[in-house]
Amino acid sequence: MGLLRRKAPEGVNTIPTEQKARVLEETRDRLRRSVGYVVLDYRGLTVSQISELRRGLRAQDSELEVIKNTLFRMAAADTDTPVDEEILHGPTAVAFAYSDPVASAKAVTDFLANHPKIAIKGGAVEGHTLNTAQVTALAKTPPRPILLGQFAGVLQAPMGQLAGGLNALTTKMAQLLQALAEKQGGAPAEAAAAE
Repeated sequence: MGLLRRKAPEGVNTIPTEQKARVLEETRDRLRRSVGYVVLDYRGLTVSQISELRRGLRAQDSELEVIKNTLFRMAAADTDTPVDEEILHGPTAVAFAYSDPVASAKAVTDFLANHPKIAIKGGAVEGHTLNTAQVTALAKTPPRPILLGQFAGVLQAPMGQLAGGLNALTTKMAQLLQALAEKQGGAPAEAAAAE
């Protein structure tokens, strides 16, 4: 049983060139390693501005690559990575996030604030596609270490309340025993302990 392949439009070379095959393999590798990606329309940026964006993303364990839409579609299909076909039109750059998709999305939106010529088309995180608004909302999420700290605080709060309750209970019990001892005419607990 053979593989089903889409028939290429007339006049399109279906045999990838060596360079396209290399780009396709590199994109597959990036998609396998990434936990998410953001797709951008980079029209209007200069080479130095793209380099600036790349540096900002590298600091967040992310990587920006300009790629042809067809090659990105093929790599996504080969790696079972979800992609919204509607965002793959026009010039496309993809920011691959390798560890923290929130930090990557934040780096992109921070860059966008100073360079309004680019636009976020969409993206994906952990197997779920995102539209432009969702990528922007993701960028506003606190970074992973802060979220983990908040989560630990939520878990710690009931333990702290339990410890405080137990401490109050033992203090109350000691006060009651002291009062009982004094009422029965016995020596206070401190005097008994000193003897």
